This record gives sequence, structure tokens and C-alpha cells, in this order.
Amino acid sequence: MEIVKIGNVELTKEEAQEIYREGKYICSYTGIFQINYSQAQQCFYGQKVIDYKGYASKGRFYIQSASQINKVLGQKILRQEEN
Repeated sequence: MEIVKIGNVELTKEEAQEIYREGKYICSYTGIFQINYSQAQQCFYGQKVIDYKGYASKGRFYIQSASQINKVLGQKILRQEEN
């Protein structure tokens, strides 16, 4: 089983793929990460999009949409998909 490390969060490749397809973000204690996929390297990787300490408790993380994150932060920081 392949493990993908995004920030301080470890996910399986299948979990990372599902989060990537849904366009969601990983919110951890150290910040908010977006999952990207490199076709050249054929792997998933994380990119910190918001440096925000304390969004989640240490050792915990959340998977959330842009609209949920914007609501929690009280600002429209992340681009939301229109339905």
C-alpha cells in the first residue's frame, strides 16, 4: 500500500485520489493543503495554500471544501466552485 504524505498527514494513495477528485482540502494544525497530481512523476503531492496555525488540533486533520474553509475563516480566501 502506497502512502502519500501531505504536510504532517499520511494518506493512502486511494484516499488522496478521492480528495483530489472531489476538489477538497486537507486542514491540519500547520495549515491548509491542496492535493495536486503530477502526471510526469505519477504521484500525488500537497501544496500549502494557507499558512494558518491551529485550524485543527495537533495530531488531527479535516477534509473540507473551499466553502467550508471560507466560512470557518470568515473570509473568501479560497476559490469556490459554482454549482
